[in-house]
Amino acid sequence: MTLSLPLKVTLAGVNVDVGTLDELIAAAYDGAPPPGRESITPETISAAYARISRNPAEVGELREISRHEVQKARRSNENIVFGLGHSSVAEHATFNVDVVGISRLGVEAVERHRLASFTEKSQRYIKLDGDIVVPPEIVEAGFEREFLALIDRQNRAYFELHPKLIEYFIPRLQENGAKNAEKAAKSFASEDARYVVSLATQAQFGMTLNARTMETMVRDALAHPLIEINTFGQQLRDAVQGIAPSLIKYIEATDFEREQFERICYWGRREKASATEPVRLLTHTPEGDVPVIAAMLVNQQNLEWDDAVEQVHGSSPEERLTMIHSTLRSGRPWDPPRISSSSSASPPQRSDS
Repeated sequence: MTLSLPLKVTLAGVNVDVGTLDELIAAAYDGAPPPGRESITPETISAAYARISRNPAEVGELREISRHEVQKARRSNENIVFGLGHSSVAEHATFNVDVVGISRLGVEAVERHRLASFTEKSQRYIKLDGDIVVPPEIVEAGFEREFLALIDRQNRAYFELHPKLIEYFIPRLQENGAKNAEKAAKSFASEDARYVVSLATQAQFGMTLNARTMETMVRDALAHPLIEINTFGQQLRDAVQGIAPSLIKYIEATDFEREQFERICYWGRREKASATEPVRLLTHTPEGDVPVIAAMLVNQQNLEWDDAVEQVHGSSPEERLTMIHSTLRSGRPWDPPRISSSSSASPPQRSDS
């Protein structure tokens, strides 16, 4: 079947050794000889860092060697990553990827890979002007006309709701003393009107991911039963093919992975779902605020862990809130809270990263 998807995946960038970049700049502006084409790859950094654990040379020297011995660096990567199983080495190679023309459903399938970083176009700024993805499965089944008619109704509902929601919010915001009630009302209306927008609405995003996650994402998408996600996997694979062959190697889905998706697809019907209990708490951490506040006290007051826990246990809800406020009050809006991740006694550590 011929696919008519608007999806487009484009490689936007990779991390390259700064020494190679310096040589490229010198060649472009100073007439110096350019570096070899094969050195323009993130593989040399991964190979250099992989050697740190056993090679006594300074890390800058290791990078220099890798840049000028790319084939050797690639053999080293393959041996360490796939031979010895030290897959974390592949995480030193990073990729930037543009993704456009993907459905909102497709976005959810891709962004469940939380080790990658995503920046997505807000659905508050959608146009709803033919910017939809028609699933090939719908076309193949002969329901394209019905599908488009339903999308049209949803889009019209959005445009009908939006001005009414603005009218609804303006007086309420004015009553609460909002400085620019009309502007805030438009934002609220755009937020709430999205509830009628279809999962077929087109989206776009940029993502950054390392080679290890890239390999997992490609195989995951290729095993996916939906044609759009499968196509995303093919385009992503093609976009990075040959860029870092020593780090992205196993990029074909297996029968086992396909069977896994067919069996436990996350949108599958739950046979035991209860109509009378739509939301059910499965488990929780008893007194979940205790370890969080105790970690703050360990970090801020250099207490032993057991002493910090005892202090929190013996405090009232109001006192616990005061502890949290005292920890966060001194920080600027962009400063993260200084919370220890250890349950053992340790003095506060300064972090300049």
